[in-house]
Formats: sequence, C-alpha cells, structure tokens
Amino acid sequence: MICSNCNYSNTHQASYCVNCGAPQSELINDYADLASSGFWDYAGFWKRFMAYLIDSVIINLPFFLLFLITSDGSIENTSYKFSSTVIFFIYMILMESSSMQATLGKKIMGIQVVDLQGNRISIGRATVRRFSTILSGLLFSIGYMMAGWTRQKQALHDLIASTLVINV
Repeated sequence: MICSNCNYSNTHQASYCVNCGAPQSELINDYADLASSGFWDYAGFWKRFMAYLIDSVIINLPFFLLFLITSDGSIENTSYKFSSTVIFFIYMILMESSSMQATLGKKIMGIQVVDLQGNRISIGRATVRRFSTILSGLLFSIGYMMAGWTRQKQALHDLIASTLVINV
C-alpha cells in the first residue's frame, strides 16, 4: 500500500502509514492507482533543464580538459565531440534505467524518470527515450519545450518512450 500523503510504500496489512501516520483510507494499492489518482508531482521544464546542464558539465568537463591538454588548438577535434556524445548517451541510458532512476543532475534536482505506472524504466525504454531526444531537439527544440505545456509535463521524447519525469 502506498501512502497518497507521502508516497511511502507500506505493507499491505497497514492500517496507517508507517512514515506519516495517514489512515488506511489514504493508502493506495499500487503505483498504477497512484498514477491514475493524479498524485505524481511532475517535474517542469526548468528543473529538467538545470539537471541537463549539471549532467553536461559532469560529462563534458573532463573531455574538454583532455582536449585542451592534447590539442594544439589549431584544428577542431571531431573525435572529442563524437566521444563525449557517445559517453553522454551511455551515461544517460545507464543511469536512468538504474535503481537510482536518475542521472546525477536529476538526482541533485530531486527528479527521476519512471514509466507511466511509476516503475523503473528498462534499458530498452531508456535507449528509446535517449535517441528520441534527437527529435526533441529538432525545430528549435520545441520537443523539449513541450515539457512546459503538456498535462504531465512530458517532452516529445517522454511521449515517444511512454515515460514521466517526477519530483521525488
């Protein structure tokens, strides 16, 4: 039983929430019921954007420093850009499908990625979500901005992968 007051997972025999003391009438059977009850607190565009910036710094700063050390500065190193993009995609896929359900940036911002029932996403769904961000970035990044006006604050890649980004 999940408390609709604090989202704590209680045993099925619970009469009250162990975490906040809410009565059994406020406990919901499972995450699917919780999602349909409108309980999720969806993460908005700016919080997601800040998480993305944090993750970009975490991944790109070491690559940029390596590039500065190894490059003579006269030519642009495309292998640096390709390598950092591949590592970034792998990082995002593995972290969002992990038990943490979030990248370090998302964790810092207090958000996580879940499927439409509130469960952890698979590596396959995380991969679809990550590659769909390419579509979100097309046409002036309108696909990303959709998180600012869709009902469940889903960007285009969330709609494609059937995922939600929620505050935790």
